[in-house]
Amino acid sequence: MKATQALFGRLRRLPLTTKQTRKGFYKGNGVGHLGSWDPVNHRVFKVDYSKVRTFVYPLTGLDGFELTPFVGRHISKNVQSDDGKWSIPQKTFTGEEYLRMWKEEGDHNGGY
Repeated sequence: MKATQALFGRLRRLPLTTKQTRKGFYKGNGVGHLGSWDPVNHRVFKVDYSKVRTFVYPLTGLDGFELTPFVGRHISKNVQSDDGKWSIPQKTFTGEEYLRMWKEEGDHNGGY
């Protein structure tokens, strides 16, 4: 079976995959070059720090800052004990408590 010319035209617009090219094609993840190889010693990679992503902490601190963290501040943190193991904090809201609140609220059908 052979694709029509219209399908071939659509296929050309799609990005290449490793199956469509010869060996040596590496797709990568779109990061780009962060430096260059040393021309004298080919094993040394020189990082160009103007191309490296940097994250700047606000000078005024986080109070009144417009951006929010990925994890809420009300989330309890895991605690590390003296022997190096991490302990998970106790759950503050169980399934039984949720069902009890759901029964107390009433109107389970959303007003229908």
